[in-house]
Amino acid sequence: MTNQQEEKENNSLLFYAYFRVEVATVEDVPDFGPSLPQDAFFSDPSDLRFFILAKLINAEYAALKSPKFAQPMARAREASHLLLLLIRAHEAQKVKKTWS
Repeated sequence: MTNQQEEKENNSLLFYAYFRVEVATVEDVPDFGPSLPQDAFFSDPSDLRFFILAKLINAEYAALKSPKFAQPMARAREASHLLLLLIRAHEAQKVKKTWS
């Protein structure tokens, strides 16, 4: 079998490939889209790619809204805000001392 014949055979096998998708979630995370197609099979790789990318992005947003992640994120935001205030206060004192 030549390389050209092998490539043609591989391409024909790709044409018949189907991808089955299942989604597992955690109870604490709110539902997120996009929903699975009724049969949960994808025959077009570009459709599968779009579905997985959208699902992952929405999953991250949904996870950040869950209490398990939202509370630590809020504390981290508050801490970074306080740190920023301290830095600005310190910089203001440095400028004040140089002018005195």
